[in-house]
Amino acid sequence: MAKPRCGVTDAPSRRLGVAPLRWPRLNLTWNFQLADRTTLRTTETAFAIWAANSSLTFSRDTNEPDIIIAFREGRHTMLDRRYGGTVCPDDLDGPSKVLAHATLPTGAQDDVSEVHVDHREVWHIALTPNPQNSHYLLRMLVHEIGHSLGLSHTTDENSLMYAYSPAVEWPVALGMEDVLAVQNLYGAAEGEPSTAAPAEPTVVPRTTTPASTTTTTTSPEPPDPCAWRHIDTLLVLGKCLFVTRGRYAWSIGLGGKIVDRPFVLEDYARFLPKAVTRLSAAYQTVKGDLVLFANGWVHMVSYPALELRVSWPQRVADLGLPPNAVINAVLNSHTDRTYVIYNDYAVLEMDECNMTAHGYHTLQTVFLGIPSLVRTAYRYTDGHLYFVHRDSFFAYKFTETVTRSGEFDLDVIGVTCPREDILRKLWDLLARLAPSSVAFD
Repeated sequence: MAKPRCGVTDAPSRRLGVAPLRWPRLNLTWNFQLADRTTLRTTETAFAIWAANSSLTFSRDTNEPDIIIAFREGRHTMLDRRYGGTVCPDDLDGPSKVLAHATLPTGAQDDVSEVHVDHREVWHIALTPNPQNSHYLLRMLVHEIGHSLGLSHTTDENSLMYAYSPAVEWPVALGMEDVLAVQNLYGAAEGEPSTAAPAEPTVVPRTTTPASTTTTTTSPEPPDPCAWRHIDTLLVLGKCLFVTRGRYAWSIGLGGKIVDRPFVLEDYARFLPKAVTRLSAAYQTVKGDLVLFANGWVHMVSYPALELRVSWPQRVADLGLPPNAVINAVLNSHTDRTYVIYNDYAVLEMDECNMTAHGYHTLQTVFLGIPSLVRTAYRYTDGHLYFVHRDSFFAYKFTETVTRSGEFDLDVIGVTCPREDILRKLWDLLARLAPSSVAFD
């Protein structure tokens, strides 16, 4: 026997760069036609669940609501007068199959979305657990309102936007994918704690002669790679690793030798704005282009020419991410999927072949065993995906398993640093033996 489900068609992935189906405003109105007090209270609760997890607000309007809800059955007509009695394109089939359906928004200012609930189903309307052989009206309303807001079905069975009704319908709560999807369209609720990390101040040391008003500014020393406990980005390009941290980038041979001193990002990647002090993420597409994330913008450049592609850079919002998304890391798999990890726990999955958004997920649902708060992630030559969490790393294979983990340092990418005490003793010895006029680089 088929499981009861929503009657809305499972929509395909949407193309990146094309505005998603959403309302052009944040204050929406609704009405449940011919509803009694208990039904209205349940409907208010359904809208309140979406309001609590987004920047949307809802109020009831019996005259010209944005979202109209009503019980219908069989072959039925549309509700809003502007449809002129048009027959709904989808029938309601009676008990235990299609429970309800809804129309998605078009983006027009005068748009109306409709939710049709199958009247011949057995509904439990009160805000209490539903008994057996009945369906929980609150859960169904939250699901259909999600469609009215522009959300499609998800493949996550724990999500309220999953197409099929679960065996246990109570209690009702949005899944993490539901929250990510609605916040991607409308933003987070006002006052919700931001996941953005505070910007680190750029410190420029100065030496000033007391007897003079002249101030001499010196460039800060680049960080010592052997002291690293995290990096910003890592790319494997040809036979070299390119590692960035702050304003600097290092070229490291796959044999493990650090090539001299680092270079400054703005000298190498001249297409980056001067205000960029670090890269949030970087990866190479299947076509060989480099994609760099920095300061809310995405730069796609040819490699090795490092010339911006036509129509780039773009804002992160143009790729289907929230406008204020904090990018933690980006990596691509061997299956032409690119995963953008943002806001510490969220994942946008993209299809590199046709540049479409494949879905919104949580980090745990895509990469089982990887903790939140990932600082960076990269694909390495050994076939693993590496995630850096605080000062630790996790090596991950697409068998959905973490194969090893430990404290992060350059050994993870094949770079062996000398022991600090030996290096310091050698330096002290050379300093004692060398003339004072000789400087060591």
